Amino acid sequence: MLRSLYFGGHLAAAAILLAAPVIGWAQMRQRDPAAAFEQTDADKDGKVTQAEYAAARSRHFAQFDHNGDGVVSRADFPRASNRPQIAARLDAMIAEADLNKDGQVTREELAKAPMPMFTRADTNKDGAVTQAEIAALRAAHGR
Repeated sequence: MLRSLYFGGHLAAAAILLAAPVIGWAQMRQRDPAAAFEQTDADKDGKVTQAEYAAARSRHFAQFDHNGDGVVSRADFPRASNRPQIAARLDAMIAEADLNKDGQVTREELAKAPMPMFTRADTNKDGAVTQAEIAALRAAHGR
């Protein structure tokens, strides 16, 4: 969903990690959404629950902490400064998950951060997202 924000692979991945769009497809760093869905669906019941999504998001935290300082921040994406639109979007995503407003996201903050796209994708509000719900969301957004 955030392919338009692709910036050396890393910004799109951070967008998925921080803003939690569409059940972690880019978070898994795969191009095949179905395969990423299968990896996120830990109990293989054909649905990704909010807990499964949160667990997958947490498992991938370290790969977005590029400088290894234990947090995800603008410092992990130095090239974003060269692209004002991308930098603004990155700042907004960090701010959404940055619960103590210090400009960085810790693993603990990420665990408590909102998952707005998960909520949006869960159209029947049953606490889980299916492949059909994701397809409908992608179709609604033209992606």
